[in-house]
Amino acid sequence: MWHGCVEAPSCSSEVACGSTSQGVVQSLFEDELERYIPVEVRRSRPNAAIGQPPADQMVRQVVHKETGPGVMEICPSDPSLLKQILVKGDPDAPLIQHGATLRARITAASSNQFKSLEQRLLHGPKEHTWQAGSGVRCQLIELMVTSMRLGETSVGRSSDAALFTDEGLSVAAEHQEVEFSISILEVHPLGRSVLRWAEEQKALAAQVLKEGQLHLALCKYLMLCRELDTLEGADLSDRSTKCSLMKTCRLNAAVCFSRLSRWQQVCESCAQVLSEDAGSVKALYLRGQAYLQLRELSAAEQDLQRATMLDPQNSAARQKLESCRKMQMKAAERAAFRRRQGGRDASEKWA
Repeated sequence: MWHGCVEAPSCSSEVACGSTSQGVVQSLFEDELERYIPVEVRRSRPNAAIGQPPADQMVRQVVHKETGPGVMEICPSDPSLLKQILVKGDPDAPLIQHGATLRARITAASSNQFKSLEQRLLHGPKEHTWQAGSGVRCQLIELMVTSMRLGETSVGRSSDAALFTDEGLSVAAEHQEVEFSISILEVHPLGRSVLRWAEEQKALAAQVLKEGQLHLALCKYLMLCRELDTLEGADLSDRSTKCSLMKTCRLNAAVCFSRLSRWQQVCESCAQVLSEDAGSVKALYLRGQAYLQLRELSAAEQDLQRATMLDPQNSAARQKLESCRKMQMKAAERAAFRRRQGGRDASEKWA
């Protein structure tokens, strides 16, 4: 066995491996295979003299399949929602925009591996045409297509019935987990002004939020904030309309984060609103509520007190402020008790 420099592998060459995939053929030489044999065994061989190179003989060939483009997140509010890209789309094509009309081939199947393929198939493959992000399809499909490009094929799955239930596709909530395969066949770009499109999408986001589709609504509000934030010059004919839309979208995004118990994100969204409108009662209330959940009582009291001062009739803010002050009193009593006990643990009393 040669213990000198390791011989480089042979040059790889690509070969066809089926109609849609390619692989790489690589020659393995004796030197490369020997590395998997324990060192003690190799050194005990009679011909294992130092400096003796191995025979330049190809032992076998292997085919390495090309790895897929990968897995990507599709939802800003839930990192566990992913898609696996099977076929990359047109690299020059932009992501499908909310409101764009698209044609896609959809297949739905149960993820139950104990059933046959015929039993698992729930829908399709069948072509469908609709407006992306409209809520016509289930939340999982809408989130997937608005992260895809023309020509792309991806697979997404979820065990949350609120995300995969789609009456139009006959996908019911009784399934434990559903997998969707989607191929984007055609996309018609928007043919109207950006601000008009933003107004339409804001109204649609409000509708899906009312229907309880929190992930889709949040995705739309965050997308609108990004798009509006980039408007400059000729694209922006009405600055006041842009500011109003941005404020509404950020506040409603905070509402979505609140319902999803993402309290830190609530604070961040409201802080953006308050940086431009310090007197926004809704932003003060939402951030105060979030601070309360995060047990940042002083900050919560400050926001809620200001909200009640600006809007004395706001009963929800008054109730939260009262709860905050009760929590502060209890915390003060707990601290005083611990001081009286000389710093000993008083967890049993306050459990």
